[in-house]
Amino acid sequence: MNTNDGCDLNQENLELERQRYQFEKEKFREELRTERLKIVATALSIIIPVIIAGWTINSNLELQANQAKYDFSLKAADIVMSAETPAGIEVRAKALKNLFPNYFDEKFLANFNASEYSANESVIIKERKDKLLQILVENDRLSSKELIEWWKKLYPEDTWVNETKPSIIPREAEHLYRG
Repeated sequence: MNTNDGCDLNQENLELERQRYQFEKEKFREELRTERLKIVATALSIIIPVIIAGWTINSNLELQANQAKYDFSLKAADIVMSAETPAGIEVRAKALKNLFPNYFDEKFLANFNASEYSANESVIIKERKDKLLQILVENDRLSSKELIEWWKKLYPEDTWVNETKPSIIPREAEHLYRG
């Protein structure tokens, strides 16, 4: 064997070793890159659901808060509007505003004037009086005198009833005056 052949063989072995080293180096870099991608993917697979869960919880809390405000507003309106007169509405609204000063702003009740709606108050009272009169007249257990006495007790401001005598409407003719 020739020394040149041995040198060439060593040269080839050295070249093969370099190539294998380059190959191993690239393989290691690729594995490292793959491991980094796995770490990032794992981190994202944990972080993204946590972010979505946090956003969902926050959205639900906002919806509940808005629903609570809406429910409060409806209940407040129900309380205020259940008053029998415009003045009663105003009084109840002022009471709510005083009870919950942080909920109602300064403009609350600024445009409401009970006197604008008071004309309807007399109509409401008249309707109620008519209904009561109808109920009292239909009650066969009350005489005309008792009916007038009840009316005086319930509505002392009605002066016309003081001039009414029980004998004016005989019990037998009361059915003619029923609504």
